[in-house]
Amino acid sequence: MPTVRELKGNRTLSDVLTPHINRTLTVDSLRTLTTNPNSLRQGKDYKQYPVTMDGEKGTLYIPEIERLFGLPAHYTDVGDLTPRKRQVLIGRSWSIQVVQYILAPLKQLFSSQSQGHCTSSCASE
Repeated sequence: MPTVRELKGNRTLSDVLTPHINRTLTVDSLRTLTTNPNSLRQGKDYKQYPVTMDGEKGTLYIPEIERLFGLPAHYTDVGDLTPRKRQVLIGRSWSIQVVQYILAPLKQLFSSQSQGHCTSSCASE
């Protein structure tokens, strides 16, 4: 997961928090968020909560996780899905930022092929 300084543009991890309700981060980075409910807590023993609100420890809300993954808030808020089922959907997905990073090298390759510039690897096909 991205650290505070690695989100797209000038955004920070704090930018995914729901505004105007006094939520603050207690961590600089998040470990992997998965389908496991414990993944919303941090640390080796799952006892560190990444957010505080009015002095109370807490985890990220589902819309905050959606924003972290590059999705609009409430993207998985369809039908009568529970927050747990929404977390499972997100936990089984890849973040948009990660997919863009993985596929970025292919952009140049396919751009070259469409312009008639083929490398030795595509000439043999």
